[in-house]
Amino acid sequence: MLKAQPFKIPKKRHESITIQVDKATSFYNKLHQHEEIQISYIKKGEGKLLIADSAHSFKKDAIFCIGSNNPHLFQADKDCHEIQMISLFFTQKSFENSFINIPELSQLNQFFIRTELNFKVYSNTNDLQQLMNAIVKSKKLTRLILFFQIIQKIINGENSVLSEFKSAKKISDSEGKRMQVVFDYVMNNFQNTILLEDVAALVFMTPNAFCRFFKQRTNKTFFQFLIQLRIAHACQLLENKTDISMENLALASGFNSVSNFNRQFKSLKKCSPSSYKRQL
Repeated sequence: MLKAQPFKIPKKRHESITIQVDKATSFYNKLHQHEEIQISYIKKGEGKLLIADSAHSFKKDAIFCIGSNNPHLFQADKDCHEIQMISLFFTQKSFENSFINIPELSQLNQFFIRTELNFKVYSNTNDLQQLMNAIVKSKKLTRLILFFQIIQKIINGENSVLSEFKSAKKISDSEGKRMQVVFDYVMNNFQNTILLEDVAALVFMTPNAFCRFFKQRTNKTFFQFLIQLRIAHACQLLENKTDISMENLALASGFNSVSNFNRQFKSLKKCSPSSYKRQL
């Protein structure tokens, strides 16, 4: 894998779909982007997904669709000792030339339009997990048939948008390295007090210059992003530890007061932490 910059997915000749199986102690947790659309199934592990302008938690059985050239990274939690992920990589171009004009495959158009925004799949997940496991061992025509079944299940199911921001340009090498430094620092310190001056200094910028730099590339202010990451962590804790108190939840997520935590949680999730906990 390359540094935090655009890179090519390794692809065999005469192959339109690339399958990658990750089994390790961590995912490739560098900010990166690629031309290929990516469908990823988390078989094991949990952590955070940073994508375009947003932060989300992930855990076992989650399925994500990431659009072309969207900067992203999967980072496993520190106490996660093993991760497994199956990913499919493919480009719209590969299918436009051969399949896009076949009436029976018109749903492909819907899928490509939908992947302009990144999303998480919420329904048909059991069927999708079985198909993703099967496609790993498949060959040629069987692989293509399974791929179309996966697309159909995704299109016919429910999903939630992860990010509505589409970057107008690719991240340059220097920009990617700076963003990686910031993300690494935030991922390791979001539970503590973070000062804008300290973050700006990490990338050798003034606070004002850093604020402009960050917003131009994520469509969010730095503190909007930080709050979203903290709320994503709070949701993850609620999913794993439903008996946690609101005070401990706020502190563990980086908030110094329960009232501020409740306000920020409700603003992002449209419900209170206690309501979210009940819904689980």
